[in-house]
Amino acid sequence: MVGEYVEKLEDIKDGFVYILVNNAQEVDNIVLKRCLNYLDKGGMIICKSDNKDPQYPTFPIPVENIKEVWKFKIKLTRQAPEPSGLYERINALEGDMILIKEQLKKSPLNN
Repeated sequence: MVGEYVEKLEDIKDGFVYILVNNAQEVDNIVLKRCLNYLDKGGMIICKSDNKDPQYPTFPIPVENIKEVWKFKIKLTRQAPEPSGLYERINALEGDMILIKEQLKKSPLNN
């Protein structure tokens, strides 16, 4: 992952993805999360996961536990992402269309 260093915690903007280096006991020391800036409301950053799995709940990190913050810019990988459910559906539809075309070619109405 590539990030841009955030000088001041006040510069964290709601809804953006950040890499947070922290020493909170309750969470991993480095997390990649979509954040809500609650510094002036409760002295914390609220961390939300884009993953809907309940294994990754929303949690706060108190300002005193935050050591560094980096705004997420890009993810570098050697591996292509797994196809999403949408691609599987498109592939299935494409296959179905080919079968329908073949059946239409063989149809007595087509002669």
